Amino acid sequence: MKAKHGWTDTSVDDILEYVKDLLPAGNTCPGSLAEAKRITCPLDLPHEKYHARINDCIMYRKEHVDKTKCPVCDAERYKKGKKKAPRKVVWYFPLAPGCNGWKECPPPGKIRQKPGEKKKKKATVTTPLIGVWKRRSVFWDLPYWKILDTPHCLDVMHITKNVCESLLGTLLNMPDRTKDGPKARHDLKVLGIREELQIPAQEGQSEEEADGGQKRKRIKQPDYYCPPSCFTFSPAEVDQFFNCLLGVRVPFGYSGLISRYMDPKKRNFSGMKSHDCHVMMTQILPVAIRGIMDDHVRATLTGLCNFFDVITRKSISVKKLARLQEEIVVILCELEMYFPPAFFDVMVHLLVHIMDDIVSLGPAFLHNMMPFERMNGVIKGYVRNRSHPDGSIVQGWLTEECISFCTNYLDIEDPVGLPQNKHLRNRIK
Repeated sequence: MKAKHGWTDTSVDDILEYVKDLLPAGNTCPGSLAEAKRITCPLDLPHEKYHARINDCIMYRKEHVDKTKCPVCDAERYKKGKKKAPRKVVWYFPLAPGCNGWKECPPPGKIRQKPGEKKKKKATVTTPLIGVWKRRSVFWDLPYWKILDTPHCLDVMHITKNVCESLLGTLLNMPDRTKDGPKARHDLKVLGIREELQIPAQEGQSEEEADGGQKRKRIKQPDYYCPPSCFTFSPAEVDQFFNCLLGVRVPFGYSGLISRYMDPKKRNFSGMKSHDCHVMMTQILPVAIRGIMDDHVRATLTGLCNFFDVITRKSISVKKLARLQEEIVVILCELEMYFPPAFFDVMVHLLVHIMDDIVSLGPAFLHNMMPFERMNGVIKGYVRNRSHPDGSIVQGWLTEECISFCTNYLDIEDPVGLPQNKHLRNRIK
């Protein structure tokens, strides 16, 4: 609870002292945080601590364990004072031989080396590079890559978020987010399509200015008139759209409140998380556009929202996979008939390949990034000392793992600070 809710040491001391007074005399409950740490420390995961240099040039271990200065930069090992406090301490978890985390999987674009090793000079490349690839992923060198059936996985979470932001920005004509503008209309003239949507040349205006081109001697930027398209909202329809979203109320924990993310005066959305975009695409947007857009455009957008809803369910019928693949191809073809070419970036194109991942890996919720994003939020909550965030995360994680391990031996009693499954609790009763 201390690590999860960010309690201070003084508050924990007061709580433990109060709980100890409530219990009968002679109890073994620790009365302070220091006593509690003495009890839980033997249950921690095995780890080693090493003194290190601030810039990570060496670690004071093995042949450097007794040195007081860095042999590389001649910096002091300890802080100034009588206690000889190290300037930096590194926590190391030796899980297994050969899994030390130094050379097994270096990050892309870097050559990881052990502390204290001299940097190797780059050798002259005598053979020409293969193709246009400048870098080679380190994951290709791992043993499991040779037997991996699906080496790549599309992240449905980010695809949904990017498509939702592009769609809302284009429908509401948000500045810096819309995919429809003078440059997009100029693309129509270059491609020779949709003459009714191209920017017409005004009186006293050259074709270059009408097409959105830049002239060196032009002083004032001309005003462009973009003819309305089939997906353009009128001012009354925009007000109707925002009024519909203002009345949306969701259960606690379902998603964020949509009204907090929108500004009806500026007609803009901001601050929406990935899960909020998922709820918007699958549940709210099909209802909000009813009676606003043309029937053919609304039917296409509703089919797109229904596609996201189906692929993110917990179970998908195998018989529907082929039909879903055909539907998304038809939906993208219809979107190309209504929206400008600038709308179709790589994220919209990846919708065609999502079904291949679902066939190989199962439903999308099994291989998206949402569980990892939630876990990152939990880990960030462990940070109390912002000058040493890594140490705060390690101590908070070890404390929670230790307490969770201890509660496995206390099944009869109700554990404190750990959430319970209400369905399992009712079943036991």
